Amino acid sequence: MKRFFLLAIAAFTLAGSVCTFAAEALPEADVLISVGKKKGTVAERVRALVADQFGDKAMGAGPETRIIQDLGGDRLDLVLLVMAVEEEFGVAVPDADLGRIETIGDLTDCVRALLAEKRGR
Repeated sequence: MKRFFLLAIAAFTLAGSVCTFAAEALPEADVLISVGKKKGTVAERVRALVADQFGDKAMGAGPETRIIQDLGGDRLDLVLLVMAVEEEFGVAVPDADLGRIETIGDLTDCVRALLAEKRGR
Protein backbone atom coordinates (compact mmCIF):
# COMPACT_ATOMS: atom_id res chain seq x y z
CA MET A 1 0.00 0.00 0.00
CA LYS A 2 2.82 2.40 0.87
CA ARG A 3 4.44 1.79 -2.52
CA PHE A 4 1.12 2.44 -4.33
CA PHE A 5 0.66 5.72 -2.45
CA LEU A 6 4.15 6.88 -3.45
CA LEU A 7 3.37 6.05 -7.08
CA ALA A 8 0.16 8.06 -6.81
CA ILE A 9 2.08 11.07 -5.51
CA ALA A 10 4.65 10.69 -8.29
CA ALA A 11 1.90 10.53 -10.91
CA PHE A 12 0.43 13.80 -9.65
CA THR A 13 3.82 15.45 -9.54
CA LEU A 14 4.29 14.68 -13.23
CA ALA A 15 0.86 16.04 -14.28
CA GLY A 16 1.36 19.16 -16.32
CA SER A 17 -1.77 20.51 -17.97
CA VAL A 18 -3.92 23.30 -16.58
CA CYS A 19 -7.44 22.61 -15.39
CA THR A 20 -9.66 25.64 -15.06
CA PHE A 21 -13.06 25.69 -13.46
CA ALA A 22 -14.68 27.94 -16.04
CA ALA A 23 -18.02 26.17 -16.04
CA GLU A 24 -19.73 29.20 -17.57
CA ALA A 25 -17.50 28.84 -20.63
CA LEU A 26 -18.62 25.25 -21.14
CA PRO A 27 -21.83 24.29 -22.91
CA GLU A 28 -24.82 23.64 -20.67
CA ALA A 29 -25.54 20.29 -22.30
CA ASP A 30 -23.12 17.52 -21.53
CA VAL A 31 -21.72 16.04 -24.71
CA LEU A 32 -21.72 12.34 -25.39
CA ILE A 33 -18.17 11.13 -25.67
CA SER A 34 -16.61 7.77 -26.21
CA VAL A 35 -13.14 6.55 -25.44
CA GLY A 36 -12.54 3.01 -26.52
CA LYS A 37 -15.75 1.06 -25.91
CA LYS A 38 -17.00 3.31 -23.10
CA LYS A 39 -19.75 5.78 -23.97
CA GLY A 40 -21.81 8.28 -22.05
CA THR A 41 -21.72 11.87 -20.97
CA VAL A 42 -18.84 13.19 -18.92
CA ALA A 43 -21.16 13.56 -15.92
CA GLU A 44 -22.46 9.97 -16.24
CA ARG A 45 -18.97 8.55 -16.47
CA VAL A 46 -17.67 10.61 -13.53
CA ARG A 47 -20.68 9.50 -11.43
CA ALA A 48 -19.95 5.88 -12.40
CA LEU A 49 -16.35 6.25 -11.20
CA VAL A 50 -17.58 7.79 -7.93
CA ALA A 51 -20.01 4.88 -7.49
CA ASP A 52 -17.21 2.38 -8.19
CA GLN A 53 -15.03 3.94 -5.53
CA PHE A 54 -17.58 4.79 -2.84
CA GLY A 55 -20.22 2.09 -3.39
CA ASP A 56 -23.48 2.51 -1.49
CA LYS A 57 -22.37 5.84 -0.01
CA ALA A 58 -22.62 7.32 -3.53
CA MET A 59 -26.29 6.36 -4.01
CA GLY A 60 -28.17 9.49 -5.04
CA ALA A 61 -25.00 11.56 -5.31
CA GLY A 62 -25.31 14.61 -7.54
CA PRO A 63 -23.13 17.48 -8.71
CA GLU A 64 -23.33 19.25 -5.33
CA THR A 65 -22.26 16.15 -3.38
CA ARG A 66 -19.00 16.87 -1.56
CA ILE A 67 -16.51 14.06 -2.08
CA ILE A 68 -14.83 14.20 1.31
CA GLN A 69 -17.56 15.52 3.62
CA ASP A 70 -20.69 13.90 2.15
CA LEU A 71 -19.24 10.62 0.91
CA GLY A 72 -16.99 10.11 3.93
CA GLY A 73 -13.81 10.06 1.87
CA ASP A 74 -10.40 11.42 2.73
CA ARG A 75 -7.60 13.05 0.70
CA LEU A 76 -6.32 9.66 -0.45
CA ASP A 77 -9.82 8.74 -1.71
CA LEU A 78 -9.87 12.01 -3.66
CA VAL A 79 -6.43 11.30 -5.16
CA LEU A 80 -7.50 7.78 -6.15
CA LEU A 81 -10.72 9.10 -7.69
CA VAL A 82 -8.83 11.72 -9.69
CA MET A 83 -6.37 9.06 -10.87
CA ALA A 84 -9.31 6.93 -12.05
CA VAL A 85 -10.74 9.97 -13.88
CA GLU A 86 -7.37 10.65 -15.51
CA GLU A 87 -7.18 7.08 -16.76
CA GLU A 88 -10.81 7.02 -17.90
CA PHE A 89 -10.62 10.26 -19.90
CA GLY A 90 -6.94 10.38 -20.86
CA VAL A 91 -6.34 13.72 -19.14
CA ALA A 92 -4.00 14.94 -16.40
CA VAL A 93 -5.39 16.98 -13.51
CA PRO A 94 -2.67 19.33 -12.23
CA ASP A 95 -1.73 19.20 -8.55
CA ALA A 96 -2.67 22.85 -8.11
CA ASP A 97 -6.26 22.09 -9.13
CA LEU A 98 -6.63 19.05 -6.90
CA GLY A 99 -7.23 21.26 -3.86
CA ARG A 100 -10.10 23.05 -5.62
CA ILE A 101 -12.05 19.86 -6.31
CA GLU A 102 -14.62 19.53 -3.55
CA THR A 103 -17.75 18.26 -5.26
CA ILE A 104 -18.62 15.79 -7.99
CA GLY A 105 -19.63 18.82 -10.08
CA ASP A 106 -16.18 20.38 -9.59
CA LEU A 107 -14.55 17.20 -10.82
CA THR A 108 -16.93 16.97 -13.79
CA ASP A 109 -16.29 20.62 -14.74
CA CYS A 110 -12.54 20.02 -14.48
CA VAL A 111 -12.75 17.02 -16.82
CA ARG A 112 -14.86 19.00 -19.31
CA ALA A 113 -12.32 21.84 -19.29
CA LEU A 114 -9.40 19.46 -19.76
CA LEU A 115 -11.18 17.66 -22.62
CA ALA A 116 -11.98 21.01 -24.28
CA GLU A 117 -8.34 22.04 -23.93
CA LYS A 118 -7.24 18.69 -25.35
CA ARG A 119 -9.58 19.07 -28.35
CA GLY A 120 -8.35 22.62 -28.93
CA ARG A 121 -4.77 21.52 -29.52
